[in-house]
Amino acid sequence: METAFGADDLCRSHAGMCCKQCSKTCSNPNVQGRYASGWHQPVGGSGWRGPAWYCRDCWWAWRPTLIVGITGATGSGKSTLATSVCDALQSRAPDPVASETVQQDFHRRYEQFWVAVGSLHLPDWEPAERSDWESLLISIEEAAARSRVVLVEGYCLLHDDRVWSLLDKVIWLEVDQDTCCDRRDKWPTEWSTKKAYFEQCIWPAHQRYKASVFQRSSDRQESGDKRIALHMTATESIDKLASNLVEHVLAWLHEQEQMYSKGLHEENSRAT
Repeated sequence: METAFGADDLCRSHAGMCCKQCSKTCSNPNVQGRYASGWHQPVGGSGWRGPAWYCRDCWWAWRPTLIVGITGATGSGKSTLATSVCDALQSRAPDPVASETVQQDFHRRYEQFWVAVGSLHLPDWEPAERSDWESLLISIEEAAARSRVVLVEGYCLLHDDRVWSLLDKVIWLEVDQDTCCDRRDKWPTEWSTKKAYFEQCIWPAHQRYKASVFQRSSDRQESGDKRIALHMTATESIDKLASNLVEHVLAWLHEQEQMYSKGLHEENSRAT
């Protein structure tokens, strides 16, 4: 009988532990410390969906997770939508879906950026470089090991290609300039007014991000990648938005399960 490992065991040394599927040795996340392609982080045991330890690659092949990205300007309602959908999925009767959210805003680097305004240099909170992308990637992978659905939200989520590559579907929340300004409730105190900061930093940063996303999305679609699945209007009621997204998530789960079952059947057929 195998020993069940809990979350506390992740903090202990398990460098010699092997993946139950491919037999590769798992690395110690406390030593590794950063996301890297091919990193064999162990997942499984008590508190996880798997019955045994698997490396990340074998885990996702064994039991896929639906990872949905929600992005758009600050104040578009990304966090509220992600939380509402997560709650609806987890309370769904009679078949609740294990779900959780990951927020870009909780993954920040302690680094300041500045913008020149006349003779002054004032703080700018908007650059994508303020995000700790490596930490965010690890959080997404850890959430994927625990839950069937992971909702990842952030105002410049698709800036990092590694994050984009992890997402199965992407939701774009569109918000107009006036609504975005009205909803923004925090800005650096060094600025004289919210409007000044919004016009100098927030909206220009969003416009650059939007242009980049849709250009790259167009390039991806030409190569058959269609992960920007839904465009939503942020000014609609949150209940309507959440209900719509829940329906799509359930449909995507069904589609993913069918693809997984088909692949498993083909694999078993080749084995026999």
